[in-house]
Amino acid sequence: MARSTSRSRPAQGDVHNQDKVIMGTIAARDCLRVLTLTEQVAAAHTLATVQAVTLRLREPAISPLPVVFEKFMHIVGTHSAFVDEDRPLDMDLHATARWIRTGAVPLHADLASVKGQVGTG
Repeated sequence: MARSTSRSRPAQGDVHNQDKVIMGTIAARDCLRVLTLTEQVAAAHTLATVQAVTLRLREPAISPLPVVFEKFMHIVGTHSAFVDEDRPLDMDLHATARWIRTGAVPLHADLASVKGQVGTG
């Protein structure tokens, strides 16, 4: 039986229950869920942004992107091909979220150090 502290709460909402659940465990589980959802949102936003920029670049009056952005878009394209027809995107989203979760997303300095120019396709 856990000792009642300011860091615990009654288990299963029962105020009179003697068993207490340490809130740190609950907070850790909640934090993991928030991180997972944040990775999924970041993945969806990344794919949507690259899709939108690719479409915008097709307009004749748009200036070309700086090389560092072209490189980033090319790398994102390895996780998800351009969507020109409706198709399921769950695998693309999972791959991109995994890429984000592992910390493999290149930062600006990493992209700038890549030699050569990469086109946006």
